Amino acid sequence: MLRDSRPRNKLGLRKTLPFLPFVVACFGLAAAASAEPAAETQEASRSVRRGPTSARAPLTYAESVRRWHLQPSTAPSLTPEGRPMLVLEILNTQEHVELTPLRDDGGFTTDDLAQAAHALRDPRNDEECTVDPRLLDLAYRVERRFQAKALRVVSAYRTPRRRHSNHGKGRAIDMIVPGALDTEVASFARMIGFVGVGLYPRGGFVHLDTRPRSFFWVDRSGPGQRGRLRQVLPKLAELSDVKATERGDLPPSSEPETEGDSEDSEENSEGRPR
Repeated sequence: MLRDSRPRNKLGLRKTLPFLPFVVACFGLAAAASAEPAAETQEASRSVRRGPTSARAPLTYAESVRRWHLQPSTAPSLTPEGRPMLVLEILNTQEHVELTPLRDDGGFTTDDLAQAAHALRDPRNDEECTVDPRLLDLAYRVERRFQAKALRVVSAYRTPRRRHSNHGKGRAIDMIVPGALDTEVASFARMIGFVGVGLYPRGGFVHLDTRPRSFFWVDRSGPGQRGRLRQVLPKLAELSDVKATERGDLPPSSEPETEGDSEDSEENSEGRPR
């Protein structure tokens, strides 16, 4: 029995040997196939482990406002006369503009006015508008009063959709003064005379415009909400204009206009940085 079985075993081995490479190859493919999902699983596991540490949640609007109120690290350049430049940081376009004042209270060349018109353009369509020179003077007075290293512009020129909008005439700016409270900025601006001053507590900025009769308001609507303009301090608005006249300041040219800025009252978030 043993002698009979040995030849059969040898024959079986001889028959199996030609197929051995194929069997090994198939085993190798199966092993590789089983290894690939394991590798993918390990890589996915590593990705999952990395996710919470590498991914950053987008900033909330409130956190962005807080950061915009922080002072820049670099102080503005000085003119040969020792005056600080008017520095505008445009939040929507990330542009940085420095304008040279000719006087202690402002005054800018036609070249600077053109540069300002481009910087303060509507970022949605790149349309520009001539900037009222007095608007830059007002902005410069605010910058110097609070010794700000820059003014951060939330919105300036906006293509008008209604007739009476100071934003649509190059006469208005929504701004943040780094290092200062918005309430302090509004309080100072209200004393200048012949201005529109709007405080936006939830928007996190102050509206400032030039107009022949002062008007002050507060709007507590948030970004993306319909504006809720409420007039404040009407007697102070009248007194500020009287005091400005006594100082020799002249009101800007009179044009029909609404009490507040109509675009601000209806579209609080239109110029909000994206």
